[in-house]
Amino acid sequence: GLSLGDIKRLFDRKPIDLAALLSAQRERLAVQAQEIGDAIILIDSALSRINRGEPLDAATLCSLIRDGDTVMNDQAKAWKDVIDRYYTPEEQAEWHAQMGAAPQVSTPDYLAQWRA
Repeated sequence: GLSLGDIKRLFDRKPIDLAALLSAQRERLAVQAQEIGDAIILIDSALSRINRGEPLDAATLCSLIRDGDTVMNDQAKAWKDVIDRYYTPEEQAEWHAQMGAAPQVSTPDYLAQWRA
């Protein structure tokens, strides 16, 4: 919901180290890809059991639930990890302070502004 001007002001003080930012994001995505791959293997195993008419045991079901929850929670943590690696606590505090003053913009309004 930030305008390009708001984003520019946030980065004016510090040159963007795009390589470091992208490297941190790539690392996090690689970990996430492995977690998703593990979850897919577990789901495929459960589907195979179901398709063969075998009962799905409680341990497998619990693993599916736990892995699904982990992947969903890791989405939010992924950005936090990148931000923590790239920005100091002081810069994050300034970001939060500036975000508090940012106007709340609805998605349709924002998209209309972007197109304009």
